[in-house]
Amino acid sequence: MTDDAFIKVTELIKNNIDTLNRLAEKLVEKEILEGDELLKLLNGEIINNEQKQIEKSVKEILIAIGENPDREGLKKTPSA
Repeated sequence: MTDDAFIKVTELIKNNIDTLNRLAEKLVEKEILEGDELLKLLNGEIINNEQKQIEKSVKEILIAIGENPDREGLKKTPSA
């Protein structure tokens, strides 16, 4: 490997370390990723299983603080 190629690869790794770490974590969890899951991961999107886990956790928190998680205002995510 030439010095230029080494420098380029090192820069690519440094610039994408967060994505590489997410990929490594997901592969440890699932071992195999489907194409659409990989694309979502690389694009920084939440994969369905993670979204479901987040929703479950939020619901549990709302119940714990005495809120009704099914209340209409809590079901909608404000638009940006």
